[in-house]
Amino acid sequence: MAKGQQTKTNIIDTALHIATHHGLESLSNGGLAEATSMSKSGVFAHFGSREELQISVIHQYFAQFEQDVFYAALSESR
Repeated sequence: MAKGQQTKTNIIDTALHIATHHGLESLSNGGLAEATSMSKSGVFAHFGSREELQISVIHQYFAQFEQDVFYAALSESR
């Protein structure tokens, strides 16, 4: 995985953790920059807006849910 993609994945994983414990509305580029030891502009480079960040977190949550629930159930039924 390219370094930029690894960084974006790290940001999303951290954001998902924050949103899980404090709610989706608690996410901000500034708070996420602090949590990932990045600059605000570094986070902003990956997510142009708070809304884009929140949407990415929702997509990641859905992908993890799908993997953990649906695919796990399929593999257990075989």
